[in-house]
Amino acid sequence: MAEEVFLINSKQPVEVVFKQIEDSLTQLGQVSITKKGILNLNPKSKYSGFLTVANPMEGSVREKGGEAYDVTINYGTKATITCCLIAVIGGMSLLVPALVLLAPFYLVKNQIRSDITRAMLQVQQELE
Repeated sequence: MAEEVFLINSKQPVEVVFKQIEDSLTQLGQVSITKKGILNLNPKSKYSGFLTVANPMEGSVREKGGEAYDVTINYGTKATITCCLIAVIGGMSLLVPALVLLAPFYLVKNQIRSDITRAMLQVQQELE
């Protein structure tokens, strides 16, 4: 499980900030933020594929003083059965299974991290 934490500065009311964060994160999937700041995100299918599946994401949006908000998003991936089968079948070679098992975690997590960062930067720009 990986975690991304962002500090969003805005003079906007909390409802506006929550809505802007929610709108921006829709590019990653179906997202909702409760009035208490609990964030749930069901990732789009582009984060899942032949070798990996992205887990549902969760997090929080917490007001940190008058004009700042901490946004925390936890995300992770897991190998598909196909990925595990390739690793087992390719067990005769140590390099192939290692690369197959590392690929989903490295590639998809980097894509998720990048998309979350882009979404949060978009929030910050739109709230300034």
